[in-house]
Amino acid sequence: ESISSTGTLQMRGIPLEFVRPLPEIVLTEAPTEPVMLECELSRRPKESVKWTKNGRPLPSRLPSNVSVDEEKGSTVHRIAFSSIHEEDLGEYALQSESISSIGKLQMRVVPTLRL
Repeated sequence: ESISSTGTLQMRGIPLEFVRPLPEIVLTEAPTEPVMLECELSRRPKESVKWTKNGRPLPSRLPSNVSVDEEKGSTVHRIAFSSIHEEDLGEYALQSESISSIGKLQMRVVPTLRL
């Protein structure tokens, strides 16, 4: 006597989530090295990711001190600032599929007391 069974096996992929979310960076002085807002996803997204700054899409032509670095097939996404200008400060977000991560780039200059 033999027993047989048929069925369907569904393989679910790795869920997309942030392994490392975007950080909040607070500068207290002008940086001497490039500054990076970087995050990492659990897998490559099915669609291209979207970057926003203060709720608006990043312009296609970025200022010369700003670059979006995304290696093809990589799970790491970053925005690099070779130098920081006032207009670079703000809230940055990366959206991919149905998830997003928000990071901030802020400058807090410590006031100097003059006597």
